[in-house]
Amino acid sequence: MPGAGKSAVGRRVAALLGAPFHDLDSAVENALGMTVADCFARMGEGGFRRIESQKLAELLHAGGDLVLATGGGAVLDPASRLLMRNAATTVWLRVSIDTLAERTSRGRHRPLLARAGSGPAARLVLDRLAAERDPLYAEVAHVVLDAEGAEPGELALEVQAALSDLDAAARRGDPTNPAAGDRYRDRHAPNGPEETEGSEQRAWHG
Repeated sequence: MPGAGKSAVGRRVAALLGAPFHDLDSAVENALGMTVADCFARMGEGGFRRIESQKLAELLHAGGDLVLATGGGAVLDPASRLLMRNAATTVWLRVSIDTLAERTSRGRHRPLLARAGSGPAARLVLDRLAAERDPLYAEVAHVVLDAEGAEPGELALEVQAALSDLDAAARRGDPTNPAAGDRYRDRHAPNGPEETEGSEQRAWHG
């Protein structure tokens, strides 16, 4: 979701892991030579999503460790969801709609929110996006963190700990290992998607 803090946390996770950091929106902008907002204006959301899916696949198939902060809408493409589930360790940062509305009101660079402005109209857009996307985030996430009120540095440490736990589980052949089709749930996360209103995911490919 817009405003969940994906880039701020992702950069810190990359530093902790000693891995390169990539932002999917920036990768699309570099490929097209235009901003995400301009891409939406010229190509529509469908055009942007096609390029977004292509760049996601390129990054996750490039080889080597990386930390990738995706845009909140990357999960809309079924092929991208499959990649995020099977070619990465995906972290969902769950944040309340109130927090997302407050954060996104500070800027106008997000195309899906630009027309809504701020206030009740923006919150309606965020409510709609959360209703559409939260089940998809739950589908791809290996790790779920309650990010409400947490600082980026604190969240980065929690992500690092969760990844270490997953690696240890994989070495033990633990049935909760994501490769076996289950999901790791961080102890700090609420139980079930209905207990939060906003979200974002971190795709870490290793």
